[in-house]
Amino acid sequence: MSLEIKNDQLLQDVQHLNFVDALRGWAFLAVLMAHVNMRLVFPSSVASLLEPGTGHGVQLFFVVSAFTLFFSLHLRKINKKGSLGAFLIRRFFRIAPMFWAAALFYLALGGFKTLYGIPHEVTPWRVLSTFLFLHGWRPDTINNVVPGGWTIAVEMSFYVLLPLFFKYVTSLKKALICLVSLLAFYVLANFIYAHALMPRGCPQDETALFLRFWLPSQLPVFSLGFILFFLVRTRLDNANALPGSGEQEKDKRRAWILLLISAGIFFCARPLDTDSSFHHLVFGLGFFFLAWALAVRPFSFFVSRFTDYVGKVSYSAYLCHFFVVDVAVRSFFKLAMTHHWPFLPNVYFIALYLVSLAGTLWVSTLTYEWIEVPFQKLGKRIIHRFL
Repeated sequence: MSLEIKNDQLLQDVQHLNFVDALRGWAFLAVLMAHVNMRLVFPSSVASLLEPGTGHGVQLFFVVSAFTLFFSLHLRKINKKGSLGAFLIRRFFRIAPMFWAAALFYLALGGFKTLYGIPHEVTPWRVLSTFLFLHGWRPDTINNVVPGGWTIAVEMSFYVLLPLFFKYVTSLKKALICLVSLLAFYVLANFIYAHALMPRGCPQDETALFLRFWLPSQLPVFSLGFILFFLVRTRLDNANALPGSGEQEKDKRRAWILLLISAGIFFCARPLDTDSSFHHLVFGLGFFFLAWALAVRPFSFFVSRFTDYVGKVSYSAYLCHFFVVDVAVRSFFKLAMTHHWPFLPNVYFIALYLVSLAGTLWVSTLTYEWIEVPFQKLGKRIIHRFL
């Protein structure tokens, strides 16, 4: 098999690497757990134990996104098949149709009083900025129309910058320098926005939330994906090569060490103040080591058919799970009050989580097949015809 054919095959399969889909799946499972926990009327000890890590599942999405996009651009560069226009078209048709469908659904559900967003009032400007993916640059729009829509705002803004990062971040050393530079930029950007650019009259809690959500605060997390790419690039480029038994044993030991480092970071991060400006970065680092471990050795506990499937529909699942959780919570507690169920917070949490997960996977499977896949195919046809 020639290098060109081999790389072309890798190019087609990069989005479907098992450990990548599994990581997306775990990211969604964590996000869902955090949002179910937020809706509980009574505290659950199980939820409280898991809350610190699950509350930052989005950072795992960001690490995986940067890694896969860097690797995809790397392979396209080798095959000389890449272009900025093609990249942007692929990303647009991957993200925009499903996001717009979600926006229309939540608007129809709540009218101009969104049930989940911040702030609750929806104005024409907030709707327009959301549909143009500009909602990530103001506190009153970043998470307004679509619940959790701040992540899409950050992701789309990141796509615009990615070709620049790929052009100049060309080695592991430069990726590490990029991380340090983006950390400094994050601190500086937050200081300038908070003291000079923040809109007048913006509530303090919205300000704090915005400064944790917006792109500059997440860029260091994305840069961890760049670092991961350079650490495992050779391994993925030679994916068809079968390692010897000695290499397999080394990989197993290396992966276990990386898993232990990841677990240690999560454990040490638990006592940190969740409102800390760097809380999400610490958990991002923990997810980076988890991703590195699974790239070295895809442990069956983490990489399975179930987590692969959850990862495949994770984008749809992320956008629709807010509604499913809301329906599950309302229905569950209505039944509990009607039938005088006993006070069992942990049982309620586990039951709500499983019902919400099942409902979300059912809905997201439909939206994946009916919205995501057709529009991704349309994007490919446009690229093949015009580029």
